[in-house]
Amino acid sequence: MTVLTTAGAAREDESSSAAAVVRRADLDGLRALAIALVVVYHVWVGRVSGGVDVFLFLSAFFLTGSFLRRMERRESLRLGSYWARRFSSLVPAAAATILGVVTITALVYPPERWRAVWNEAVGSIFYVQNRVLADSAVDYYARSDQTSPLQHFWSLAVQGQVFLLWPILLAVAALIVSRTRLSPAAAVSTIFATVFAASFAYSVVITPISQQTAYFDTGARLWEFALGSLIAVLVTRVTLPAVWRPIAVAVGLVGIVSCGAVLDVEGAFPGWVALWPVASAALVVMGGTGRTQPAASRMLSSAPMLWLARISYALYLGHWPVLITWGVVTDATRPGLFTGGVLIGISLLLAWAMTRLLIEPVDAALRRRGTAARVIAIVVSVVLVVAPVLTWRHLQTTGSTELGPEHPGASAVLTGEVTAQFDEPPRPSAADLAWPWFEPGKDCRDDLAGAQETCFHLAGSDADSFRVAVVGNSHSQQWGGVLEPLALEQGWDLFVLAAGGCPVGLDDDGTRPPGVCASWREVVMESLATIRPDLIVTVGSASSPSTTDEHVSAGLDRAIQQMQELTGADVLVLRDNPRFEFDMYECGEQADTVSECEVPLVDVQAETNPLAEFDAWDAVSTVDLTPLVCPEGVCRPVVGNIRVYFDDNHLTIDYVRSMSWAISEMIPS
Repeated sequence: MTVLTTAGAAREDESSSAAAVVRRADLDGLRALAIALVVVYHVWVGRVSGGVDVFLFLSAFFLTGSFLRRMERRESLRLGSYWARRFSSLVPAAAATILGVVTITALVYPPERWRAVWNEAVGSIFYVQNRVLADSAVDYYARSDQTSPLQHFWSLAVQGQVFLLWPILLAVAALIVSRTRLSPAAAVSTIFATVFAASFAYSVVITPISQQTAYFDTGARLWEFALGSLIAVLVTRVTLPAVWRPIAVAVGLVGIVSCGAVLDVEGAFPGWVALWPVASAALVVMGGTGRTQPAASRMLSSAPMLWLARISYALYLGHWPVLITWGVVTDATRPGLFTGGVLIGISLLLAWAMTRLLIEPVDAALRRRGTAARVIAIVVSVVLVVAPVLTWRHLQTTGSTELGPEHPGASAVLTGEVTAQFDEPPRPSAADLAWPWFEPGKDCRDDLAGAQETCFHLAGSDADSFRVAVVGNSHSQQWGGVLEPLALEQGWDLFVLAAGGCPVGLDDDGTRPPGVCASWREVVMESLATIRPDLIVTVGSASSPSTTDEHVSAGLDRAIQQMQELTGADVLVLRDNPRFEFDMYECGEQADTVSECEVPLVDVQAETNPLAEFDAWDAVSTVDLTPLVCPEGVCRPVVGNIRVYFDDNHLTIDYVRSMSWAISEMIPS
């Protein structure tokens, strides 16, 4: 959505020319209708309305119309001044909202949700929240699918990116006009028709393939903005016949209101079906032209609609955190009619207060002080978000591989302190647990052939360093942590090539869709041939939750042979850790006594290690660290003051690191 009303667009033009711009109050009302649909659908329906698509369309309509008028008057576009005005009107309110969410998160949200809010707070203030959400939406490793109180910033991120791009495209159009005989309207139409065609085609293709990613993808949304720009050109040159204008507005309004009820907006957009709300908005715009407005357009121009339009930006910012925080506090999923009304009332009150006490005063003050003051306001707003978020994250996360005497972990097996009491709380903290995956060094996907799902490289001390490659699924990835302390100490090159749900065995096991793991393994084999590791480490078995069933990964024998033929490396095959039908971490957090979570090892692991057959292979060794995972024959949530599991089947990085001493002598040299 856009904070700039049609009146605001007029003010921008009047600031550079005495020419008056006719205000379309009905379009203010259209924005108010869109925000009303967004809020109502979010609170009471639990679906997406399509109102956001109307916002995107209108923001480009206003922007392009303003620039087009300047081009036609041969005025300078003053891009820097535009960006300063636009973002100084958006960022302070966004920063206030983000800070409010961060504060409420610290007070009432469980610690395991903090890290997501930290990441999304920074992503939101820098207008890249859509990318943050797109990455997490398809993340196999995502630990939780809990809705973020900052999720709604995705559309503001897309819009902010367009506010940066569109003036550049319009400047290109102005350059074309200055060098050719094309009119401003023709140049603008040509550029945005091209953007529309390319983006629409991309959106139609990518949405069925990866809808969750496409939903947040700026490239798949640009056509909605482009259509708004094309209508901005068309509306100044074409007026519908009087008899058709009321019909166009009525059809458009019905289309906008009915969109969310008829279509699965969240599940099907932004492919071709997103034409529904965008084309409907275009009908309302076109139908509202002319000296006499249709009755429906006059309704949009009514005082209540204009008041709602005035607070629409603040209402969009605030309603979602209010709804999500209510769910966190009450542990409920959907408010009833009365509760939903209360939540909407609170959101309206907060929106009015933010508009009256922050947005309007700041905008008025900055308008008197010029561009430099606007830039300062933007920078200060960003710093006010980033500084406390980074400070809080630093204070709440350890970020250290050093465990210390208060956190012996698996070393407690040697000292008899498996269940001893310590003065410090267990590691990792709940905040660290929010992203528990082992990711050493730097991302190496761009350095090796193809694109691995997970690729990390902890560089060695020199070019001749001992090279270790950890390969396999998430259970293999977690065991990379047992090698990290050794790699740091001895200067090894450590690579982690992993894909959730893809064991290294050459046969698919049904965990991922057919062909996904096979394609990944082909890329991994190419990468191993490039890396030429001295040692390859992988998990070779798979246990079943809360049973003694355990089997060798299908095709493991052929995978080992292929890896050795490609690299000549030794292979270390680890036995899988026990898995459970309950979340071991949550049990340890919520149980009255730790004993409620304890499980005898004999109940969750096969009596005989199924990997024993590989001990007879040349240059292949098998390792079973289960006695350290479940010491004394009992699987516990905490051992040696370190949390062993972070869910029902994965080990924490801290605990895996604490076992490093036990594997050092097993590494071939």
